[in-house]
Amino acid sequence: MIQKATQTSRVPKLIMLNELTKKELTLQAVHFGMSLQAYIEQILTKAAERAEEQMLLELAEEGDQEIIAGTEKQEFEKYLQSLA
Repeated sequence: MIQKATQTSRVPKLIMLNELTKKELTLQAVHFGMSLQAYIEQILTKAAERAEEQMLLELAEEGDQEIIAGTEKQEFEKYLQSLA
């Protein structure tokens, strides 16, 4: 699973955006009361979490095979329900 960072690094991050993309993302960030950097970080974190969840679901749905057993399966299903 993707681990959420307990500490944020203070290393400057550089992402090159075209002007239209930067403008649109800035407007969306302002709408949510966030800085552009915080908004982009939130978008990327959520995208990574969704990608990981999708991969796990695809693995679980392959054939009739169980990729986990017993209490692990119950904990995993409970975790997925908590995300909905």
